[in-house]
Amino acid sequence: MAIRFSLICFLFVFYPITVEGDDPPGHGKPFGKHIPPVGEVPVLEDFPHPIEFYKRYVKPMKPVLFRGVLDRIKFPAYTKWTDEYLSKTFGNIMIEVEEGKKENRDFGMERMSLKKFLNIYKTKDIYLVNDLPMSMKADINLPKCLLCGGFGDTLTKVIAWFSSGGTKSVLHNDEFDNINCLLDGTKELIFINSDQEEAVMKDGWIEERGYSSMDVDSVDMYKYPAFRNIPWYSARMEKGDCLFIPNRWFHQVNSFGDRNLAVNIWFYPLSWFNRTDCAKGSGVNEEVSINKYVLKNISEYARTLLLTTLPDADVISKEEFDEGWDEIIPNYNVKMEVFNNFDTDQDGLLSWKELYAFDLHDFVKTYKKNIGNDYMANYRRITDEMAELWAGSENDEITNTKEEL
Repeated sequence: MAIRFSLICFLFVFYPITVEGDDPPGHGKPFGKHIPPVGEVPVLEDFPHPIEFYKRYVKPMKPVLFRGVLDRIKFPAYTKWTDEYLSKTFGNIMIEVEEGKKENRDFGMERMSLKKFLNIYKTKDIYLVNDLPMSMKADINLPKCLLCGGFGDTLTKVIAWFSSGGTKSVLHNDEFDNINCLLDGTKELIFINSDQEEAVMKDGWIEERGYSSMDVDSVDMYKYPAFRNIPWYSARMEKGDCLFIPNRWFHQVNSFGDRNLAVNIWFYPLSWFNRTDCAKGSGVNEEVSINKYVLKNISEYARTLLLTTLPDADVISKEEFDEGWDEIIPNYNVKMEVFNNFDTDQDGLLSWKELYAFDLHDFVKTYKKNIGNDYMANYRRITDEMAELWAGSENDEITNTKEEL
C-alpha cells in the first residue's frame, strides 16, 4: 500500500511537467484559431444603389457580402460557364496556372490552353488565376452598384480563379477595391481590418510582394507573436454570392467544392463620387457587359495617390489644388503650371473629368524632377510591382513605362 501511495504521489507531482498546452492560443493550428472572430462581414440581399454603396462601404472601406445576388440578376457567366461550354467556346485561349493549390508565391506559373486545364484540373494540384480576355469578359455584367458615379472610370481587371477546391491563399492585401463573385463552390475568408496594419506587418511581412510569410495551415505563434491577439472577421461565400473586398483589408481565402470558380472585378479606389452622373435618368441597368467600359491600366492606382489629397468636392479651385498637392509638387509656380495643363477648358477650376483624363505617366515623366520623393517612390513601387504581376498580359503599358523611367 505504501509503495502504491508513493507512486501516485510521484505521478501527481511530476504530471504537470508532461502536459502540453502552455503554447499561445492558435500555435500550430490553422490561421483563425487563435481567437474567435469578432464578427461576420455584414450581409445584404441585393446590390445597393451606387450612391449607397459608395457612402456606406467604399468610402469608409467596409466589406459587405451580397447573398445570392447572381440567382436574381442576369450574369451570363453564372449560368453558361460549365466545363463543357468553356472548353467548346474558349478552349484555345492560353491561360496561366499556378503550381499548388496552397499558394506559394515562390512557385512558378505554367501556361497552357484552357481546354487542357479543364481536362486535368480535377486530378492535378493546380489553380487557374488569369486575367480574362475580352471574349470571356463579354459574359461578365457589371454589378449595378458600380453602374454610375464614376466607378466605370476606375475599372482595371477581371480575373478568374478556378480549381477543384482545397485552395488556400496566403494572408495578403490589395491596393485595389474588388468585387468577388462566386460562380461555383464555397469560399471561407478571414478578414483583418486595415487599421491592424502595424500588427500584421510586424512579423514576417514581405513588403515588396504584399503578403505574410506565415504558414496559414500551422501558425508559429512564437515566430509571429503579433498575430496572437489580432481581431478578425469571418465571411462565408456560397455559389451565387458576391463579396466586396476593400483595398488594404487583409484577407486569407480558403476554397471548397469539387469545382470552385470565381471572378474578381478590380477597380482602384474612387476619389470622388459623381452624383450628377447618377442623376442623368438613365437608371441602374443590371445587364451591362463590362466590355462596354475601357479598363484602365492597373498602374492607374498611382493616380489615386494624387487625387485622394484633394477635397471631395464637385470642382477643385487653385487654392485647394495648391494645398492638396503641397507635398507632391512643393514648388508653387510648377504646381500652377500643372494646374493650368490639367484645366483643359480653362475655366480656372478642375473638374473630376479633367483629373481622370490627364495622362498619368506623361505627367510623371515631364515633372519627375519637381515631384516629391515620397510620391515618386510610391509611383515606382506600384509600376514595378504591377509590371512583375502582369508581365505578358494584354497591356504592355506598365513595362514600357518602367523602361522609360
